[in-house]
Parts: sequence; structure tokens; C-alpha cells
Amino acid sequence: MSYPDLQGQVQVVQAIKPQVVAASDTIDSNESGEANGGIDTKGFRYAVIVLNGGDVNALGTAVKVQATSNSDGSTGATDITGAAFAAIPADDTVYYGVVDTSSTARYLNVNLVNAATNTATCSVSVLLWASDDTRNFAPTATTFAVGGVYDA
Repeated sequence: MSYPDLQGQVQVVQAIKPQVVAASDTIDSNESGEANGGIDTKGFRYAVIVLNGGDVNALGTAVKVQATSNSDGSTGATDITGAAFAAIPADDTVYYGVVDTSSTARYLNVNLVNAATNTATCSVSVLLWASDDTRNFAPTATTFAVGGVYDA
């Protein structure tokens, strides 16, 4: 079996760096020190959103993805239907969801929300995938679920 050359097919963006998120705080990927603007999906078909959960403190952390046509990542950003983890139920786990970027605005913004009364430790990365070859994740549309879990 032959595999395509991944150069030019995949790009990884650290949307939100590993950090402790204060109680009742929201971190956006367009903030200074994070991805610093909208995550540009031009030339890519899918965006795999990866939440690396450390100590997430009992359902207090959630992630949502927004799309906008503005490169700053925030102006005019609207939630992508279904592109959210409503709550993260377990510590030390990796969660992922897939956004089909063919039906969204060009730039993505990722929001990490800690609605708990204590801190949460985590990060979010985005894997941009150019190929229509989806043998490894086979989305039919935007697919987010806590079932999308990799637990080492």
C-alpha cells in the first residue's frame, strides 16, 4: 500500500498553548500569545480540533469552534453548529473533533471555556488536513463528540 506524501497535506497549529485556565475564564485562539489571529484554513479540507486535557476539574471545561471571514479571528465570528465539546468528563485525556472546512468561513477561532469554580489545565491544537483521503477519521460533516477520545 502506498501513502501520499504528507508535506503540504498537513499543518499543525497550536491554537491555545498549554496553561492553567482560571476559574470562570475564557481563552480565545485569537488572543495575544495564542495563535494570534484566525486560523487560516485556505487550501485545507478538514480541521481536526484536538483538546489535550490535563486536570480539567469535573466537567468545568468546554471547547467551541467559530468561523469568520476576517483574519483577526474574532470580528464577525459565529459558532459552527456541532463544533463543540460541551464538557470534558475526564482528566488526562485527549479529545478530538473534525470540522469540514468546505462549508465554513475561511478563518477559525477556538474558544476554551472554564465554567468551573476552580482552575483547569489543558491546551488545544488544530491539525489542518488538505486531502480528501479520510480513511483515518471518515467524517460525514462536522463531527464532535466526547466519544472522540484517545486515552493512552
